[in-house]
Amino acid sequence: MKKIFFTILLAPVFLLFFALQASASDLLISNPEQVISIDPNGAGHFTLFVQNNTKENLILETKIKSFKTVGDKGNIELFDDSDNILINSWLKQQTNYSFKLRPGQKHEAVFLMSVSSSAKNKGYYASIYFAGYQQNDITKKIESNKSRILLGVESENNNLLLRSGKIEELFSPKFVFYGPVKFRLQFANNGKIHYQTNGQIEIYNSFDKKIASIQLKEKNILPDSLLSFYGILERKFLFGKYLVVAKMFDGDGNLTMESKEFFAFPWKEFLEFFVIVGLIIIAKKLKVKKIKFE
Repeated sequence: MKKIFFTILLAPVFLLFFALQASASDLLISNPEQVISIDPNGAGHFTLFVQNNTKENLILETKIKSFKTVGDKGNIELFDDSDNILINSWLKQQTNYSFKLRPGQKHEAVFLMSVSSSAKNKGYYASIYFAGYQQNDITKKIESNKSRILLGVESENNNLLLRSGKIEELFSPKFVFYGPVKFRLQFANNGKIHYQTNGQIEIYNSFDKKIASIQLKEKNILPDSLLSFYGILERKFLFGKYLVVAKMFDGDGNLTMESKEFFAFPWKEFLEFFVIVGLIIIAKKLKVKKIKFE
């Protein structure tokens, strides 16, 4: 028995925008996230809403392209891919591809997703957005933000390593004077399908006592890609050696760990301490000399 899952996500941190004469907030896609399950040879509908936030009439059309992630920050790059079966045969728009949108008006775009029973166990990806121009000035082009379609095809009896992953590297300072201390780790999806990762960074002091647990923001990561996760230790005063332990889970629930050490030395407090001690010593010596002189 096969189960098919796909997620439509919109996240500004994941997007690369083309150079436009109008910002994406002028033409905004809402209803950005959906999770749908479809049986083999089945079909399901989903809807995107796009709203005209400008003061002009717009002439728009639907754009559908393939995308891939670029770098480790989750940015996406759109491209035309004739081999993407998600775009060419599985994803169909049920409403008009071209339409007019008045100021403040919202358009409902309905799509049908159907998947063949012979589809391979892997992830398939596409992006839907809307582009066009002002009705009275075709030179003023406008483009919406971009949704992301993440379609995963998976057979229950053949899911080995589909969602495997591990921490590639943990970045931590070797020495600090004061906090807060920033950390970054790179997580790699070594599987064949996207999934949402989660984890945390734990901080231990010189006495092996855990002083902080930093929860990392959950993110979706695509196959064969790296994604950076960030954490901050919100403490100003630190002293001594600290152990940083990063823990992440892949899509199958397997734990992967990396650790680093850093040393902290709050120089201002120690400088003040030595200055005070020095003044006390000098004062005592002056007092002794004064007694002897008398």
